[in-house]
Amino acid sequence: MVFQDLALWPNLSVLDNVLLGQSAIELNRRKAGARADQALVMCGIEALANRLPGELSGGQQQRVALARAIATRPAFLFLDELFVGLDLVMKTNLLSEILALAEHRQFTILLVTHDPVEVTALCSSAIVLDRGKVVETGDLEELLHSPQSETLRVFRQHTLP
Repeated sequence: MVFQDLALWPNLSVLDNVLLGQSAIELNRRKAGARADQALVMCGIEALANRLPGELSGGQQQRVALARAIATRPAFLFLDELFVGLDLVMKTNLLSEILALAEHRQFTILLVTHDPVEVTALCSSAIVLDRGKVVETGDLEELLHSPQSETLRVFRQHTLP
């Protein structure tokens, strides 16, 4: 899981934050270290391994949180408003990288967002909530073709020409 607030330990290095994410998995130090190193490379932040989170930009911090999550080699990656606060260029790059990681690692992304750009970039199916209740569910393209809820009708206006 990648939390909206990222939940990075400010007193731990980037590498140690990624290693901490693996603490619930029974791995020896060598394997955990190799997975952490690989996750840092996959997220393009290997050069930042010894820095503290407070020394990083917001986008770099998000990559650390993502590396921590993928180092566990999950079947599902839960992203809770991961892209909040990123500029359009950083968001677009990170969306592309996460999609490539998901395809490479064969994991499913569960995305919580209010942003149509994020949904259309990462999702093939959707559950639409309105005031905490499920109002639509199914294949995203089909839902966008015939939206039943006001939420999805407005969403459609922002995603289709």
